[in-house]
Amino acid sequence: MRFLVYLLLLANVAVFVWFQTHPPQPPAEQPPPPLPPGIERLVLLSERPAAVQASGQPAVEEPQQQAVGQPGPVQMTDSSGQDSPGTAGTATAEAAPEGGTQETSEPAAPPVSAEAAATEVKTVSPPEPVPGTAPAVEVGTAPAPVCRTIGPFADPDAAARLARQLSQQGFGATVRDAGIREPSGYWVYLPAMPRAEARRIVDDLKAHGVKDYFVGKQHYISLGIFSRKHKAGLRQEQIRKLGYDAVLERRYRTRKVYWIDVEEQGQELQASSVWQTLQSQNPEAQLQQIDCE
Repeated sequence: MRFLVYLLLLANVAVFVWFQTHPPQPPAEQPPPPLPPGIERLVLLSERPAAVQASGQPAVEEPQQQAVGQPGPVQMTDSSGQDSPGTAGTATAEAAPEGGTQETSEPAAPPVSAEAAATEVKTVSPPEPVPGTAPAVEVGTAPAPVCRTIGPFADPDAAARLARQLSQQGFGATVRDAGIREPSGYWVYLPAMPRAEARRIVDDLKAHGVKDYFVGKQHYISLGIFSRKHKAGLRQEQIRKLGYDAVLERRYRTRKVYWIDVEEQGQELQASSVWQTLQSQNPEAQLQQIDCE
């Protein structure tokens, strides 16, 4: 077992020594594929100085921006100060030919600066107001009307008289009728039941001295209507002692009343003198705001 451990350790040392003495060789660079005839190799801006030095040609200066409307020839010179071949045509064009007449070209337009170009732009100013004319005045919308109702009144003639007084003060007043639900006492009764059972209960009530009752169409038995709840409660207790579950219920009735609908147009009703007079003569009258129809 110990011999196997020593053998593995020796093999690891041998592999380590091998890699230290024989480092891996980097892969050889592959030359770029040849370009088709007539197509030059693209050179990045960062590679441009190195490419110029490798070719042995001087770097060509970028032409300066010409003035607006004045394109001129750019003369390129090499490091020795001689004209480059690309400017030969320009030089011969500027020199007059021997033995011939010298042609004069039209003078070039002077350069236009940015400030001069900006001043040439015509600005459109708003039209001046015509003398003697007043500015237009916006017409405001009229305030929305406010509608109120006064009442209720039990007498239709009194309501009509008050409506006429309001109309004379500039208010649009109309009378309308409506029904109000108001209490009208307390009712003690036995709910509807079969006819035979109603007859039996009536006979039993007579036998116990109960005389105030009434049998309705649905065979219910009315045991009295009372103006006070206390008296109605006493009658209910009397019938329950006889073994019958009497019901005590509040009664209501609908009464016809009259209201005066008023539309305020520019003046408030509560601040007018007619309202003060109306309120003193009818202290029970109420003033409520309603929707204008």
